Amino acid sequence: MSLILALAFGLVSSSLTAQLMTVNELGQYRFLISSASVVISATSFGMFSSAGTLLAGKGGGRFRMLVARGAGAQAWIVAASCSICVGVVLYLGADRSAEGMIVLATLLGSAMAWPLLLQEILRAQGQLVGLACLNAVPTGLFILLLLGATRLLAGPLDAALCAVLFFAAQGLVSWGLVSLYRIDLGAQRLGFAYLLRRNRNLGLHVYWASLLAALTAQTGIFVLQSVRTPSEVAVFALAMTLTAPLTMLPSSIGTAYFSRLPGAPGFPPKVVGFGWAASVVIAVMFCLVVPFAVDILYGPHFAAVSIPAQLCGLAAVLHGMGDVYNRYYLANRETRLLLRVVTIVFVTAVVASLPAGFLFGPTGAALARLASSGVYVIIMGYYYHVTRRRKKNKGTTHVEG
Repeated sequence: MSLILALAFGLVSSSLTAQLMTVNELGQYRFLISSASVVISATSFGMFSSAGTLLAGKGGGRFRMLVARGAGAQAWIVAASCSICVGVVLYLGADRSAEGMIVLATLLGSAMAWPLLLQEILRAQGQLVGLACLNAVPTGLFILLLLGATRLLAGPLDAALCAVLFFAAQGLVSWGLVSLYRIDLGAQRLGFAYLLRRNRNLGLHVYWASLLAALTAQTGIFVLQSVRTPSEVAVFALAMTLTAPLTMLPSSIGTAYFSRLPGAPGFPPKVVGFGWAASVVIAVMFCLVVPFAVDILYGPHFAAVSIPAQLCGLAAVLHGMGDVYNRYYLANRETRLLLRVVTIVFVTAVVASLPAGFLFGPTGAALARLASSGVYVIIMGYYYHVTRRRKKNKGTTHVEG
């Protein structure tokens, strides 16, 4: 239900931002969010993922508090870095008359650090209702804040104001969940030192993999920002926003089974098949509906969004199925394999995006995204089935012995 809501809220929020902002301001806003996302991945050093993996295993209350407080200390470092990034991007690109709003957005930019950490903690604890709220509620609240802003202000909204509203929604929901589930995220030096030590063997591979994955996801926007125009950045960003929730639909399978995967030979037999069947249905329905949805949500002047959105939609469901396999290896701490796979996918994205984005604009960037997602799911699926077959054969040998 939360993923369906996230999909609906994503459609509405992208429609509102397209209608309430100029094309250039929309491109600046999306570039800001992309830049902040990369900074979060770059400054987390894999410690959030390490914390989630440790919390998913065995350990008493003191151990869990130690890990959570260590992750909390790292979260404050990430939050400060994110705020600096927001301030720099807005200062360089926004209208100087909005200096007060730039300062406020800079202060609130730290809110983007907390959902990433909360996702790991709630998944490790099996708190699926909390994860559901984290997926859907921030976007719903962002819509309400946008509607409120349009009633109070005349004229189009600028990038700084939309950033303030986005960060406010993220922060309110995140800290509400922290309070509701009584998650202790107080910074602690001892916990930070312990998590940093464990991270050397556990999370650094995840860190590089996460950073490369974040760069892969934003490659299209960065390429278009460099070689094309802000309006084309906005077109591709709308296609990305329109299709982003589709990634969560199949990957929710991996999230739901994450706490059961350590030491297991794989997912229950029919789970992966169901995921592929659902992905095919979702992809076909999405491609059929997109042209009508774009016309209704964005209007005729954004008709160019349709083809990139269809391509990004196919890429999203493929990437979501790749994440299903990814969760198995992450739960079993096989991080070196994940790093190798993500490196290949990143190289594919860069090599494809530079010429395709330069020559074909948003459509080329979407084709490059489809290519990298296809490579991702093929490699992850191959490794998963080879591993599962090997473990089943090993189990059969033990039984015969």
